[in-house]
Amino acid sequence: MESKIGNKVKKLRLSLGMSQEEFGKKLGYTSRSSINKIEKGINDISYDKLILLIKEYNIDLKSIVDDENTNISNAHDKNSNIYISFSGRAEGNCFDIAHHLMNKKDTFIPFKDISYNPCSNCNYECFKEACKYRDDEIYSLIETSLTYKNIILLIASLLFYFYGEPKYVFLMIAEIIIAYIGAILIDKYKNQSKNILIITLFIHVLLLIIFKYTDFIIQTINDISNANIKLLNIALPIGISFYTFQIISYIIDVYNGKVKVQKNIIKLATYVSLFPQLVAGPIVRYQTVEKELDNRTHSFNNFAYGIRRFSIGLAKKVLIANALGELCTKAFALNETTIIFYWIFGISYMLQLYFDFSAYSDMAIGLGRIFGFHFPENFNYPYISKSITEFWRRWHISLSTWFKDYIYIPLGGNREGKYKQIRNILIVWLLTGIWHGANWTFLIWGLLFGIILIIEKIFLNKFMEKLPSFIRRIYVLFIVMILFIIFNSDNMSVALTNIKGLFGMNGEAFVNDYTLHYLKSYLPVLIIALLGSTPFIKILIDKLRKNKYVNNIINILEPILIVVILVVVTSYLIDNSYNPFLYFRF
Repeated sequence: MESKIGNKVKKLRLSLGMSQEEFGKKLGYTSRSSINKIEKGINDISYDKLILLIKEYNIDLKSIVDDENTNISNAHDKNSNIYISFSGRAEGNCFDIAHHLMNKKDTFIPFKDISYNPCSNCNYECFKEACKYRDDEIYSLIETSLTYKNIILLIASLLFYFYGEPKYVFLMIAEIIIAYIGAILIDKYKNQSKNILIITLFIHVLLLIIFKYTDFIIQTINDISNANIKLLNIALPIGISFYTFQIISYIIDVYNGKVKVQKNIIKLATYVSLFPQLVAGPIVRYQTVEKELDNRTHSFNNFAYGIRRFSIGLAKKVLIANALGELCTKAFALNETTIIFYWIFGISYMLQLYFDFSAYSDMAIGLGRIFGFHFPENFNYPYISKSITEFWRRWHISLSTWFKDYIYIPLGGNREGKYKQIRNILIVWLLTGIWHGANWTFLIWGLLFGIILIIEKIFLNKFMEKLPSFIRRIYVLFIVMILFIIFNSDNMSVALTNIKGLFGMNGEAFVNDYTLHYLKSYLPVLIIALLGSTPFIKILIDKLRKNKYVNNIINILEPILIVVILVVVTSYLIDNSYNPFLYFRF
């Protein structure tokens, strides 16, 4: 006598127009009799292979489910949740559910609620834990759908931000609401979309200016006019520069038709407030995570990659960047500067800034991958660059490409002649400088980078291409070191003192015992940082992995090393005082 599950297997085979032999081969069985016994209920079916077959051929659920005692509701609600209910007692209910879900082609099982009377001998692995046996009672299984995952992630992100900035979380929420309404209006009223775009962008830029630049503007007015306007001392909201740029990119992309307007405010709020990269980047564009807000994959590989990337970033910050930061401040505190120390300081700060900022990006990318998001890379070994142009293709990539796509190209880029190109470059780099902070040193830093880029484009690159690679790299490192000294200084007077110190123009000694002591103490960290800022270690590991046996050894040692790193980093964090990321202030 045929069982109900056997009957359904037979219906499935017939719907595919296959013989028992053909169907058996598809499922990995070697003989025709195997399928015959399954259809008669003598043998069990391999559910995992059967589900893959159902997915491959995109079979309609109704083609194999027609039991009188089975009631199937196959409706999607507004949040794309699936509700399925089964009543009555019959073998194969778990199979029916799995079949339905696979037919929907969802990477992650997105059902909201499943209520059913489980079969007594269910052996479909995905639902073993879901089946609770208790006579004939009906049980409900509630799984978190993508909508609920977004809600949970949004709440976690808001709590994360609230912990650091309790009052300014409401500012971020307000900006999200403004962006949500603005984008919907842009999409709805096409004939007025440009005006709506301008108004929406104006509001967001105005809020950024108010909270980041008000005191800078007041102080500048006081310095120029000898006025005595009282500073407002507005605290800078953490991450406002980053999430404002994300919002702006979303609104502009909706206006340009590059992305569809997001009508679900939960998804938009999740995008803006994602805690892994909220406070220090990378700047993630909406189009990068648009699909993953609706459908993202959680897997062991993603989780493992995320843990590895996060651990590497944490180690870079705690073990390298913080140590270099100590070196940069100790000798200044003792007032024992020398010419050699100024060079040690310049090199150390370059490396500190790289390891500090790239560490946060590593941690953000790692956490994002754990949650199923693929954030863009933000650094690509910038200190091996052979020109300043190349440097900015490798440093803070998400920011430089943002300015290129949303400022430089809309201004005309290089399409309208050399003079306008020069104008556009200067505008972009003045904005890049001031984006980093409300201080004249940042503005000058950005302007100088812009001038050097212009010089390279006009004639210097042609000359530099004839020079050996190591000369070109030294040129880049020297320019970057000088400009990062300005970047780090509170004012230009301090910056000029530090720059002059490199060339002995401040009257200090060439070297002294304090300098030698600090150099000896921090030399291992400096060597590790110098090697780590190049692809040397990565290239070495990649070459070793080409050997099968070495690759297996690396695979075994890697998780052990990650655990050791986490233990060491934790001990450092317990012993050391609070040391925030440098880019938190931007």
